[in-house]
Amino acid sequence: VPDVNVVDIIKHILKCEGKEFETGTIEQALKESLFPQSNLPILARLVYNEIVENFQYDNIKTRLIAHLSNHKDIKSLYESYLRRLSVRFGEELVRKALSLLWCSKYGLALNDLRSMLTDARLEDLFYMVYQEFGRDGQERMKFGHRYLYDTVESLYCKNDDFVRTCRNLIVNQFEKSVDDDTTILLEVAYQLDELRDEERMYKLLLNLKNACSIYQYDYYLMAK
Repeated sequence: VPDVNVVDIIKHILKCEGKEFETGTIEQALKESLFPQSNLPILARLVYNEIVENFQYDNIKTRLIAHLSNHKDIKSLYESYLRRLSVRFGEELVRKALSLLWCSKYGLALNDLRSMLTDARLEDLFYMVYQEFGRDGQERMKFGHRYLYDTVESLYCKNDDFVRTCRNLIVNQFEKSVDDDTTILLEVAYQLDELRDEERMYKLLLNLKNACSIYQYDYYLMAK
């Protein structure tokens, strides 16, 4: 296994972006902050984001040291990052978009989010957070790691009424498409189960094909 550190990763990312930066500055900032260099790719991405957002400042080293020193762990860095995104794109949009993804079990595509939120800034927001999510063959996005997932939960998803609203948005988005896609069917069934919506769940399972598909792919849900 090659000896790779945060600075190596950041240097590579910056090079791919066509940017130059004095890596000694990054090394000093990380050393002086005493930030643990665990989970290297995630930490590197967060440091890179901070550099890019403040790239025009002459005192980037001082700003970077101060930023890292003010946070005790990666989750804390993500909290700061989401707050900066909220300033840029609006707190309501960031909260709703990320909470919908937090509620989803099988992932949501950007087109799905566009239909649910109808906000022109949505695409720019997900351009900023693109690397935080994995994608399946249908471009459905899921959290790529627990750090951002846990941060979204702690910042936005502690309110039960708000979470119910998000789950209902997902059901309303997909309820008429359950016959077209097994993953959509499973998503709707999962959300109805989380909502404890027995009436709509009963209606969903009246269709024998739906019931058989859910039994095949999510036996645990049917066994409840």
